[in-house]
Amino acid sequence: MEKVSLMLIAVRNKKKKDEVEILEYLNGKIISKYILILVQDGERFVPKKFRKIENEKETILMPKESLKLLRSDTLFISKDHFPEEILNLFTNMINSYGAKYDFISICRFCLIENRINTKGTPYTYRSEPICELCAKSEITKDLNYKGIKDTKLAEKLLKRYSDVDRVLMVFDPKFDPTKDSSITMYDKIDASPLDIKIIKISDLDMPIEVKDRFVSRGINELTPVQSIAIANGLFKGGNFLVMSETASGKTLIGELSFFSRYKKGDKLLYLSPLVSLSLQKYEDFKDNYPNNNVSLRVGLSRIAENPKDINRSLDSDIIVGTYEGIDQILRSGLTINGVSTVVIDEIHMLQDKERGPLLDSLISRLYKLYPKAQFIGLSATVGNPKDLSETLKMELVSYDKRPVPLERHVIFCSGHGGKLHIISRIIRKENSEVSSKGHKGQVIVFSNSRKNCHSLAEHFKTRGINAAAYHSGLPFKERREIETKFWKGKLDTVVTTAALAAGVDFPASAVVFETLSMGIEPLKIFEFQQMIGRAGRPSFHDKGKAYLLIDPQEKYGEVSEEEHCFYLLDNKSEKVDIQYDNDISLERTLSIISTFSNLSISEIKRNFEMGFAPSFDNLFIDSLKKEGLIEIKADKVNITKFGRIVSSNFLKISHALFIKKFNKDDVREIIFETLPFPNTYLTSKLQAVLKIDSSSLFSGTTLEKIYFQNRKEALSKHGEEVLINLLTEFFSCGCKDAPYCKCPKIEIGKRLLDLRKAKLSPHRISEEFRKEYGLKIFSADLINWLDSAIRTLETTEKIFTLYGKEKQRKATIKEILNIVGR
Repeated sequence: MEKVSLMLIAVRNKKKKDEVEILEYLNGKIISKYILILVQDGERFVPKKFRKIENEKETILMPKESLKLLRSDTLFISKDHFPEEILNLFTNMINSYGAKYDFISICRFCLIENRINTKGTPYTYRSEPICELCAKSEITKDLNYKGIKDTKLAEKLLKRYSDVDRVLMVFDPKFDPTKDSSITMYDKIDASPLDIKIIKISDLDMPIEVKDRFVSRGINELTPVQSIAIANGLFKGGNFLVMSETASGKTLIGELSFFSRYKKGDKLLYLSPLVSLSLQKYEDFKDNYPNNNVSLRVGLSRIAENPKDINRSLDSDIIVGTYEGIDQILRSGLTINGVSTVVIDEIHMLQDKERGPLLDSLISRLYKLYPKAQFIGLSATVGNPKDLSETLKMELVSYDKRPVPLERHVIFCSGHGGKLHIISRIIRKENSEVSSKGHKGQVIVFSNSRKNCHSLAEHFKTRGINAAAYHSGLPFKERREIETKFWKGKLDTVVTTAALAAGVDFPASAVVFETLSMGIEPLKIFEFQQMIGRAGRPSFHDKGKAYLLIDPQEKYGEVSEEEHCFYLLDNKSEKVDIQYDNDISLERTLSIISTFSNLSISEIKRNFEMGFAPSFDNLFIDSLKKEGLIEIKADKVNITKFGRIVSSNFLKISHALFIKKFNKDDVREIIFETLPFPNTYLTSKLQAVLKIDSSSLFSGTTLEKIYFQNRKEALSKHGEEVLINLLTEFFSCGCKDAPYCKCPKIEIGKRLLDLRKAKLSPHRISEEFRKEYGLKIFSADLINWLDSAIRTLETTEKIFTLYGKEKQRKATIKEILNIVGR
């Protein structure tokens, strides 16, 4: 604090109207205190008693000595501490003694700490003025008591409302945020006024029949980002990286460019990260362009119901596919002729640890295959847009303004039950409101697993809310029905996973985060940005709202949920930085050789080093040749039959070599080694019996509780039976590192395949695990695993055929039929 000279400050004892404290104040500290007891004499006070307190010692003084003190310097009176009547009596006394005085605002909470803050009291607490330092201190003490460590939201609210009581109300478990949502609002991202020239469809340089097609869809003018792309030369055929918010119209940019110069034989290649998103785009393109052939290339299920009448032709005008679906075509050595435009949706998926290197490799090979095509990358905001555009050899078109304002709210909740209560209130409130466009509010609730999607949806239904779980594990027909109901306003909410955020195209007025994780991993910034971008559509809503529900006790590893909440809110984007290790580099090299034929090593090197890959190493060629994946003749490198099988089926090289050497009778071991079943949970009933917080069977705390169960702890007869079944069936291997070895996962896999062999449906298998072992296996996860097992075995069968392992080949075919259910 800035140094000041000695000051005299008068404050009144709140409990005694005739007692005033005179404080000697120096450099932020009270060095001595005088107690002046007054008595009323007409229109003024007069001193009755006077004493001094210094260094905890009290000295009785004559009342007249107070006059000397009051006349010694200007007296600063803390006006906030005096009622008007008492203040008038006191100032009349000061005037009668010829003393000088002025007014000052003093914080009583500072006085309790024996200090004075002369910077004022801009806030209130319990109807009293309080300085900023004390206000923050009182808030911190209250939040720490509730287990909340981060005061960032509270400090924002304090600046907004200047009222400590109102701030603390937000963190009260009984607080209802729907009654005054302004209290929980962390910030607001405004929809900026248009600062660019908007282009009309009628003004575009393209055939009239193409313009009419867009107008018939209700598109009469372009959005800002579309207008910027056109102004920057989109129709001239250059490559563009289009970076903007969700629902800003990025997809149409690719369509505009393709059809602006379309001629017979041209093809639009549209890549997306998800099967669900690809299916949606496939249906959209069919509806919007009935005069053009549209086809779809995605992996289809051998277990679950697939969409009917899918066109898979490579000779269509528009070919829609997942990254892997299109890549599989290239790695198989097939050619898609006539590609004039390549649109890569969600290109920020380059940030994804698993899929980023695969997408990076795919883009590099597409560039070599179609050097004359126009490439358009569609992206959410990333932290290094210029670097990304330069690496991808694309011109950057960026527009970070939202089409409608977005409010971002943080709500603190007490446990999971508190979250469910608040979410139900938010859904009802949104559903009761109608925008100026005539649309009632609807909500997307994000959870971290398919299992939770269903349990949350069922909970909301019991509260009279029309809800549905929505995720990629649902049959295609059911997903379409849910989409149609939501668009028609017949659903109040859908509960979905963060994994499907890119594929959720619902006109929601609000999104709610029941958790800030995807599975057990905390959300990444680009995932979070994509999710909040789903709130608010310009043609439906006046604004969007995002609600982050925080449990102060919840943790993601070492990071608390509240810490991660503010990390996501305060950081807009992450840099694209792809990490390559030796295995990924080998697989990238193999994919190049599998896509092209008769390449020289220098040509392989040139394509390898495009994009984000590290420097090429000739040892990659040596390793692939040694394992029989490639061959070199006359300085030209080509894929072998073994290499083609491995690359076109995205088989890890280590797994391929394991299969190649496999000589055992039970081919199921290949599945258990390369594809352990991922998601096994305890039922809520078994969780309650064992008193376990985690629902994941293979979390460390769960394994320890199950395997080292204290037999002194009383269990019900049913609980004892279920636990014995669980231990006997899956945890009886006797390994030294049990239960942390891989044996339990293998045994679960065996049991799943045995039940499938007995022709039980995924739903029946799920029920069997629930009844017999107290385990929850979500049927959609099981369907995905069985599909993956079939694909792995189909690849295995090709390898066995190649190497003449007839016995294993026949066993593989038999096992495939068992899983398919024939």
